[in-house]
Amino acid sequence: MLYKSFLMQDYDFREVCTNSVLRKQHFDFRLSITSEDKEEAIKNIDLFLNEKPSVNVKYHKYTKQVKELVFVFTGQGSQFAGMGKKFYDNFPVFREVLDRLDKLFIEKRGESLLHLMFNAPEEDLTLTENAQPAIFAFEYGLYKLWLTFGVKVKTLLGHSVGEYTAAAAAGVFSVEEGFNLLIERGKVMGSLDKIGAMATVFLPLEILSEILKKLNVDINIAAENTKNSVVVSGHKKDILSLEKWCKEHGVSIKKLKVSNAFHSYLMQPAMEELRVKWKNKQFKKPKLKLISNQTGLPASDSISTLDYWLDHLMNNVKFHQSIKYLVDKKNEVFFEIGPKPVLSNFINTSFEEVQTIFCSEKNNCLQDISNAIGQFISLGVNLNLNNIYDSEDCDRVLLPNYPFEKKSFWLPSKNSQNQSDIFKINWKTGFPTIESTENRCNENLWVLFGDYKSQISKTINESLNGQKTFFYNTDEWECEENIVTAIRELKNNLQAQGVKIIFMPSETLPLTGQIFFLTTLLKQLNAELERDNSVDLHYLFRKNHPEKIAESQKSVDYALTGIIKSAQYEIENINCYITEISGTHGDEEVSCFLYRISNSNNRAFYERITKKEVSVPQLESITLNKHSFSLPKDVKKVFDFRRIRRNRFVPLRKAFKRKYC
Repeated sequence: MLYKSFLMQDYDFREVCTNSVLRKQHFDFRLSITSEDKEEAIKNIDLFLNEKPSVNVKYHKYTKQVKELVFVFTGQGSQFAGMGKKFYDNFPVFREVLDRLDKLFIEKRGESLLHLMFNAPEEDLTLTENAQPAIFAFEYGLYKLWLTFGVKVKTLLGHSVGEYTAAAAAGVFSVEEGFNLLIERGKVMGSLDKIGAMATVFLPLEILSEILKKLNVDINIAAENTKNSVVVSGHKKDILSLEKWCKEHGVSIKKLKVSNAFHSYLMQPAMEELRVKWKNKQFKKPKLKLISNQTGLPASDSISTLDYWLDHLMNNVKFHQSIKYLVDKKNEVFFEIGPKPVLSNFINTSFEEVQTIFCSEKNNCLQDISNAIGQFISLGVNLNLNNIYDSEDCDRVLLPNYPFEKKSFWLPSKNSQNQSDIFKINWKTGFPTIESTENRCNENLWVLFGDYKSQISKTINESLNGQKTFFYNTDEWECEENIVTAIRELKNNLQAQGVKIIFMPSETLPLTGQIFFLTTLLKQLNAELERDNSVDLHYLFRKNHPEKIAESQKSVDYALTGIIKSAQYEIENINCYITEISGTHGDEEVSCFLYRISNSNNRAFYERITKKEVSVPQLESITLNKHSFSLPKDVKKVFDFRRIRRNRFVPLRKAFKRKYC
């Protein structure tokens, strides 16, 4: 209701959409709406509120565990005249793939693949020699398009010819090699005598196998698509015998419009011819998890052999077993890439608990892609939304806040006399004492931002003498261009493993200058880091300052600490840590600090180092005498209390959270 009222106001609809996707936190209950304008959006909101289904409205309860996405590639039979034309016209990535493969097709066949897909009659596209390379080009182009949207996939599965696209995506062969394989494969298969036929029988595999034995026909199982749907392949006369028996016994059977009996013994001549043509072909091990058609399990090393791809012609497609294996492994979201949603229907028939996504182009391909993106977001699938939504020329819009339930939630009362609602800060120690830190941090790259004149910067720099170190003096950096230039120079080094960034406050630069420097540094680091990379930033400061600068420096420390704590939660690629040195800021504290950030995997967000002892802040419960309400001095300094009930106090823990959380 809030967004419905908001959309009725005079706001730019594109800016509202961009801000809602990129600049609002996505909570557990997610609703995505695809609309061309505000009026359509309001209409779709009304449909949702009235519980009326719409293809443009996606709603889902997101679980904390990010969904693993499986790409499934459709096989032959899904092609149609004009497929890919709308994607080709609207998306440069898809167009680049098809243009590249079209050149290869012209070299091999002397005709245009684009003409065949976009302009030729459908009868031409149903021919095996045309259908197989066309499906491969369409699917690989669509696969590359979704990669640019930031979709990350770890598991791939193809149905029959679709396994060639999955294999190319997994790196078994290059896209050009896979395309050439299918040009030759389709040509050889299309040249066979047209004596075979195929049909779908709507029975479980076990029952159908017994029937075939009784009929004594030479028919092969070509594919098990669902638990109650099996494709058979064989000679035309044998398929006719099976069709007659099914009609007599009331069993549903559907003949397929194919030119021959694929995945059967009739493919033997094609297999032998391709063995000669492909004898010098090289195959690699897949770089992604690839589910094999022939086993229904993750592909073994055999997929990188010639025999696997020759057997692929005759062996049956274990699609149902493949999906069952993935569902048992807790894979819940399947994204079908192909001209028609053939495999989605198979999956939904057998596994109602999983989610399938398909992006069509038959109606409005832009709207269908938007619907798919909305479904990804609602299901909790990771996307790089910055690649989809252009926010550079988009102004910020103050969107409606999320509604909250108007209920009060009080802390539970303590029944035991030994329990209390009052706490104080206690520094917990117990980390192992560090005897020596020499030669323990040589493998790291160190990037230091600090004041050359401060004692702590000098000590850090001397301790890292001889190691790969970049030191930038914060007092010399007064404009944003200098900081941007420095970070860009470091960009390649930032992508490496083991890089450590240390920021130390200046004792001479004004507070405003230091705030500007730190915020600009964080902003530029976030801009230059790639999405999959992260970097550690350590804010190091002294607790005990010389008297002359003690008060002013404390203000600097608190202000910069607040910025670091905000960055920890708001900048995904930067892992922030705070360390205060509470001793004489000599070699012992610095050595301990360098050792901790180089070798410890269980660092706390906030740590204090005194000599070689490391401690972290914790809340400790205080038990009060029921006849006395006097509080320890250290508690009075940190907490503010207000009396709400006789003999009870409720602490306001804001001070603790402000400083340490």
